[in-house]
Parts: sequence; structure tokens; C-alpha cells
Amino acid sequence: MSKESLKTDFLIAFRYFKTRRKVGMASATSLITLVGVAVGTMAILVSLSVLNGFKDVITQRTRDMEPDLKIHVRSLTADEQKDILENLVYQFPEDTYMPVMERKVIASGTKQRLIQLKGVQPLTFDSMMGMSAYLAYQDFLTDDITQTDFPEIILGSGLAYDLGVTVGDTVTLISPIDIESFSAPVLKAIVKNTFDVDVFNYDDMLGFIHLLDMQYFLDDPGWHEIYVRSEDPDARDKISALLPDDIPCIPWQEEHRELFAAMEMEKKGTFLVLNLIILLAGFNLVSSLVMLLLEKKWEIGILKSMGLRDRDAFRIYFILSWITGGIGMLIGLLGSVPLLLWQQVRPFVKLPQDVYFITYLPVRVMLPDVVLTVLVLIAIISLAGLLPARQAVKLKPLDSIKVKM
Repeated sequence: MSKESLKTDFLIAFRYFKTRRKVGMASATSLITLVGVAVGTMAILVSLSVLNGFKDVITQRTRDMEPDLKIHVRSLTADEQKDILENLVYQFPEDTYMPVMERKVIASGTKQRLIQLKGVQPLTFDSMMGMSAYLAYQDFLTDDITQTDFPEIILGSGLAYDLGVTVGDTVTLISPIDIESFSAPVLKAIVKNTFDVDVFNYDDMLGFIHLLDMQYFLDDPGWHEIYVRSEDPDARDKISALLPDDIPCIPWQEEHRELFAAMEMEKKGTFLVLNLIILLAGFNLVSSLVMLLLEKKWEIGILKSMGLRDRDAFRIYFILSWITGGIGMLIGLLGSVPLLLWQQVRPFVKLPQDVYFITYLPVRVMLPDVVLTVLVLIAIISLAGLLPARQAVKLKPLDSIKVKM
């Protein structure tokens, strides 16, 4: 294939693209195809980027409330738990650790609710998590309990509403599971603050008190879990190697794998469904090129009688399909990617605050999504150009010229 031959094929294809006026339907169908490819490209990239953005928001808020790893040490004695913690601190001093107690208890304000109560070390918790961004007021739990007259509790905003309490009110905590001698442990706590995370059921079920208050409440010197924050991607394997075989070490992804698996499936489903727009544009492209082939049948016959080879005729219509589809793809990319990147860096599209828990539309453009979209477009446009290109090869010069005569 010579360079001059390829240049000639391009010139003929481009001329055909500009001069589709004898068969008006061919021109209209080509325009619809171009718009369809552009709109489909934009729809796919916008949808995938928005889904990525919402996933990032949910992931970040989850990471602000959950540690990287949870070591379940409930089955061990208090001394064994302390030995494990000391060993972990010695072996991996760069990581952060925090013992935690957790129990479902009955909370009573003006109303009653079953809640998930966690006993934490305030300073360590505040350094490990990003919960301060979601607090109604600035202060978390007081770290030194000797500085407080009563135990403090922090409640999710939805939970506080259900209990009918606000900051400064008293909440009574009862743990039915720890009943001994016909009496359940009871603790009265002052609502120190509320938080509003807006993901999962944190706001509707979760409360925090000081770990020492929790141990006093349950009359238990031990812990239930050890939270771990680590930057090492292999931390789970390294920590698990130091633990007894019956002590699980669970990463945060496993505790929420159903949600994130559903979000990933939603993204894949969205990509497949929106590709139907591109597929429909591909069918329009086929019909457009077939009609153009009928319009230019006489000219192709003349060119073949003058020495146009079959592979040149094939290439002309294949290039023509790429001119139409390629322009649509380029318009779609240029019309979506810059705006999406702008929204990602300097957001300007606001969301209604009575519906969504964030101010601006979250967006994250991922290179693999753009590449995959372009590859699918290349495949569809290429396949759409094969049929008319092969029909152009089958044209007989004499028959084509006779039709015109």
C-alpha cells in the first residue's frame, strides 16, 4: 500500500463525506449517526465519572469511620489481649492501634432505641479517624474522664432525633445481654455532641463513649477489638502471622463488600446499557454508508473501470465510516472530558441540599474508563464500516455504469 494510494483514498472518502446532497436521507442519517456517537460518548464518560465520584465520597466517609483492620480479641483474656497489643506495637511501631469495646444496648431519652455503642480512646480515635469533619460541634469526647462529672456520649444525628435528645441531655444506657442476678448494667451519660456522616446506618445506630466508661459500664476489663490504621498494603498478612489461628483480622473492605460490589456492578451495568446508544449509532452509520454507496455506485463503477482496486474501494468506505464516527467520538470526548476535569478540580455543579448529603456533584475521571470507552467506540465504528466497505468491493464496474445509463 503506497502513501499516494492511501492519500487518494482519503481524499475521495472526504469528498464523499462533504457532498451527500443527492440522497437527502443519507445526509440526515449521517448527521444522526454523528450526534448519536457524540452523545453516547458523553453519556458514558459522564455517568462513569459521576459513579466514580459518588463511590469516592462513600469510600472516604467509610474510611473516616472505620479502621484499616479490626482484630477480634473478644475470646482472649485481658492479659492475652494486652500481650498481643504490646507485641504489635513492638513489631510494627509505625502503625496506630486502639482497643475498642462494642455492644448493642438499649438507650433511653424521651424515647427508647436499640443502639450500637462503642467504647473508644478519644485521642487515639480522633487521630486514627476523620470523624471531626462530621461533628455538629468541634469537641469530641473528653480524653481525661477525671475532668468530667458524668460519662459523655456522642450520638449519630438520626439516633439523637429518634431518642428525642439534644446536646446536654441525659441518656440512660442499659445492656440486657450482661444481666447478672436479675439486674442489667445501667449507665447515665450526657450527650456531648452529635455527628452526621450520611452513609450506611452510622447516624441512626451508632454512639461513642470513653473506653474506661464502657469498661465500667460492662464491668469488664478486657476489649472486644483492636483497631489498626496502617499505610502498609500487606499489613493484614504481617499482623495475621503474629496472631493465634483463631483470632481473625478483618479489613474494612470485607465488612462492606456487598455495597462496594453492588456499586461496581452498577458501574458495569451503566457502561453496558449506555453502549447501546453507540451501538444504535453504529446501525445508523451502516445504513448511512449503504445509502451513500447506492448514491455513488456509478462513480465507484467509473473509478473501478479506470483502475481503482478492490482494496482501495474497501478502504474508501472504511475511511468514510471512520470520518463520521471519529468526528462524533472526538466531539464527545472534547465535550465531556474537559468539563468533567473542571468539575473534579473546581466543582461548579451544585446538588439540591434537601436530597443529597454533599454540596457539589462528585466527579472523578479515570483513565481506564476513558480508554475502555474509546476502545469500544473503535470496535463499533470499525465493525459498522465493514459491511458497506465489503459491498463496495463487490460492485462490478460495467453493472454500475449501466445503472446510471
